[in-house]
Amino acid sequence: MLKMNLSDLVSPYLESSEAKSLDEAVKLEPKRGLFLNQSRLGRDAFLSLFPKAKPHPLVKNGVIYQKEDYELGKHLLFDLGAYYIQDPSAMMVASFLPPLENGYVLDMAAAPGGKTIGYAFANPTATILANDISYIRASELSSNVERMGLGNIAVTSGDWKIAYSKYRHFFDRIILDAPCSGSAMFRKNEAAKEDWSQGKVEKNAAIQAELLGYAYEMLSPGGYLIYSTCSFSKEENQDQILSFLRQHEDMEIVPLKDDPSFFHPSSLKEAILLLPTRGDYEGQFIALLHKKGEPTDKKLKVNTCPSSFLRLAKEYGIEDFSYLDKGRLYCLNRPLPISSLSLLRYGICVEEEGKPSFALARYLGKAKTIELNEKEALAYLHGDLIPLQGENGFHPVSYQLFPLGQVKIVNGQGKNHYPKGYRHQYQLPLFRLG
Repeated sequence: MLKMNLSDLVSPYLESSEAKSLDEAVKLEPKRGLFLNQSRLGRDAFLSLFPKAKPHPLVKNGVIYQKEDYELGKHLLFDLGAYYIQDPSAMMVASFLPPLENGYVLDMAAAPGGKTIGYAFANPTATILANDISYIRASELSSNVERMGLGNIAVTSGDWKIAYSKYRHFFDRIILDAPCSGSAMFRKNEAAKEDWSQGKVEKNAAIQAELLGYAYEMLSPGGYLIYSTCSFSKEENQDQILSFLRQHEDMEIVPLKDDPSFFHPSSLKEAILLLPTRGDYEGQFIALLHKKGEPTDKKLKVNTCPSSFLRLAKEYGIEDFSYLDKGRLYCLNRPLPISSLSLLRYGICVEEEGKPSFALARYLGKAKTIELNEKEALAYLHGDLIPLQGENGFHPVSYQLFPLGQVKIVNGQGKNHYPKGYRHQYQLPLFRLG
């Protein structure tokens, strides 16, 4: 149970007037945000559909909105992977991590997937390993990756205490959004407030230090590690990073691009603390670290595309991907070792039981799709059989150029292969762009 106000928690490093204002800010409605899958929907087009929303001031594909204006988690565009809902402060973590071409990225505690997905959109040639110690949470992460149609993310579940030694000096970028006491979540999560205690701060600080140690071992020389928490406690934030830097002389902190809305702790001015009193934020601590030295060379064997799948692979632009058969056929944009981790997704699940998959239809490739009109799309999204002309066999279908899923055409009838978990009775109009 919380024994103090937020003003007591942050008073060691905030002026008393601003510390007190946090107690009032936490009573207000939380800020809502999302970032767009710009390959499917640009920000101008989104704002034309939802004019009460506004651009995020610091994330170029980000949007801020109020829940009372729009229930965007229940909109068809959410199901189609047009955007990912994430609070406006959390989405900034991925935007601060330096870009990467043709390298390897690790998200150490990735579920439900916002930081992984945000970085994947901005860095499509990178290969990302997104892991969560909870298999249930990793399953949610895997579903989110599939919904967004991404082909450069492998999803696993495992304990870094066991697995880290398999990846020494391997990753060029690491995201560690560390488990924390959650004081920056009080406004949007009453349970976090009820569950908070100083003992929880100390317990999580120990876990954070352990994870930072594993991150150091897995980070390649020349690589970058971004550390974040949704906590206001200095023990989990600046104290944690200062201790880490003292223990690792080849690590240095990188000053983040500044903004008037950022607070910089006096003991670690290169880091930032996002506060609900200074912008459209909930709260986030962010520090960027760099490992000195030259990057390691990684040469891994590519598993080639099965010949039986080559025609469709060429059509989707994935013939040069690394393939893996785990009872289902998967492909990833670059080979990635998965030793000591339970695999949930190796990029795209391309084929199940000899059939092209839903994930393949959702992938952001160059495949030709059958464009459905509004009435056909409505029926498809409900799971109905639809009259559809075309060559017999499996075909991806789309609406307004948004990939929907697969149908199997048999003599002028489109047999529905839209997953049952996605099926809804949407109302007309669905949405219309342009």
